[in-house]
Amino acid sequence: MLDFIIGLLVDLSLLGGIILFFMSFSKKFREYRSKLLIVSVVLITVGILSIDVASLSEAFQEGQRWASTH
Repeated sequence: MLDFIIGLLVDLSLLGGIILFFMSFSKKFREYRSKLLIVSVVLITVGILSIDVASLSEAFQEGQRWASTH
């Protein structure tokens, strides 16, 4: 259950970062452009790093299972 919640938060972080990135180029949010860009880059970075760490962890566990059976 905890893995599902963490995965959901990572996905929402990545999606929110992408949305904020595109919102920062809107004329409506021109005065907040720098703040939106910084927050969006941070959220996108957190999302990508979390996905990469999860993939590496899963690959490591699969490698351990394979090594223990052979």
